[in-house]
Amino acid sequence: MFRVIYARERVYEAIKTPYFDILLLFIWNIVYYTTLNLQCEEDNLNQCFVDLFELNIAQNLLRLILCENWKNGLDGEMLNLENECLIETPKICLMDTLNSFMDLSQSDCQTPYISPQFSKYNTTKPFIGLYDTTKLTDKEDILGSLAPHALNKVSGYESLEEALQNHESVIDVNQQTLHHKILRSESLVEQRQAIETTPVNQNLIIIYIDALSRARAHKKLPKTMQFFKDQINAEKDVYEFYKYSAFYGYTAENVEAIHYGFTMDNSDMQMYYSYQSITQYFKDKGFIVGRSQNYCERFYFPFTQHIIDRFSFEPADHEMISFACDPHYHQEKFPDFAYIGPYSMFRKCLYGQDTFQYVLDFGEDFMKTYENERKVLFLNFIDYHEGTGTAVRFLDEPLARFLQEQESQNTSFILMSDHGFHMNGLLFQLGRIYGQSEIEKLMPLLILSNPGGIPEKYRKNMYYNEQKLLSHKQLHYFFKYWATGEIQNQPSLISEMPDDLTNCQDIGYNCQCQNYYVTTFGL
Repeated sequence: MFRVIYARERVYEAIKTPYFDILLLFIWNIVYYTTLNLQCEEDNLNQCFVDLFELNIAQNLLRLILCENWKNGLDGEMLNLENECLIETPKICLMDTLNSFMDLSQSDCQTPYISPQFSKYNTTKPFIGLYDTTKLTDKEDILGSLAPHALNKVSGYESLEEALQNHESVIDVNQQTLHHKILRSESLVEQRQAIETTPVNQNLIIIYIDALSRARAHKKLPKTMQFFKDQINAEKDVYEFYKYSAFYGYTAENVEAIHYGFTMDNSDMQMYYSYQSITQYFKDKGFIVGRSQNYCERFYFPFTQHIIDRFSFEPADHEMISFACDPHYHQEKFPDFAYIGPYSMFRKCLYGQDTFQYVLDFGEDFMKTYENERKVLFLNFIDYHEGTGTAVRFLDEPLARFLQEQESQNTSFILMSDHGFHMNGLLFQLGRIYGQSEIEKLMPLLILSNPGGIPEKYRKNMYYNEQKLLSHKQLHYFFKYWATGEIQNQPSLISEMPDDLTNCQDIGYNCQCQNYYVTTFGL
């Protein structure tokens, strides 16, 4: 019985409030009495109980409740260092305890979700050439929803061959299938090769998963995390930034920092007009850029006049986005629909396939099409942006397989998110009871693998920065360093960072450091 007493004492030592005591005592009694009533010899009851604990029946539950693994990472854990940012560990992790409790994603992509909606496209031909979103650059056209452009600016064809000669994405109406093939541009290759620069590596693949915190990533994507663990075991450079912080709990403000290096500050509007997107920066430095995502937005979020007035916008060289506006998936009148589309609690399917698979297939095609050229690939996924937080599990194995297939010495990987889980459902509300949701919402994911030819002194800085408070702005300036090998005029992931208080003040009132008190907006 020693193990039982020890575990129970650990609970009461860690948690002192009456509400915690009542909750844990209730759970404890369920485990305790259920276990005792299992088939055990009465004269050997104590030994039988200990043996059951050897099987982790009760210990696993206690570990989840006490958030024992919440700080854990690929090969270490978040540390609270003296005179540095202190991130408080939640006292109870209900989001962990109910990790698979609310799984509504069980479904088959072969099962039709919706009746045929091809009439919404502006053609009646059997093959539909989808709109190339790289042509959508006019400010007035960028405003508002992408869906009307994707539905109306299409071309109809009588044969698949003819359609694929003019479009990279084509729908076969009769077979209800989506075809995609990147059309290599030799003129683009020549134009980018003429630009002289010295990047630290040839290729960069950026995997962005909306609303996925660092802690959730380790729970929800075990096979993807294992890929990076295998890289560590193979003595490859992998960095996990434990205190990577969001500016806000929503996408727009964070992506502004990632792609432009700047965030909202209403007191200084005149400064916004000169900020260049990181997409254009990569192009200017000689990289061919590709982008795909499984949600119907021109960028990571809807454009408004306010945003267009502040920042320039540049498309990638190749994009696969229009397919995500397909009426069998995207519901234009109800884009936040919880049953069909990008925010669905169920499996996110289109024409018999997961929508994330189209994104991964685009990525594979892009890397092969420009195999020997310098390139940057953005793959954006919406699969965790739904109320139950379970549909993302279908992405895990295909994503891990994609990373394995693309792994090479001349390719760097970044796995990241903009912020943590904020979808207002039962899981989020349970997490709010003891503060887990509020902390994770502002602690996104950032893992960097095989960064390339970075000098040893900067690698040491990155290793130290794994435990430093960082923000999206440091990632933005790392992108610029990676593309050129040139030290930037702003701190990045390779920099010797100032004390965490300085960055906490930069992040503003959403800074999660418990030992600092900040009331200002981020800079």
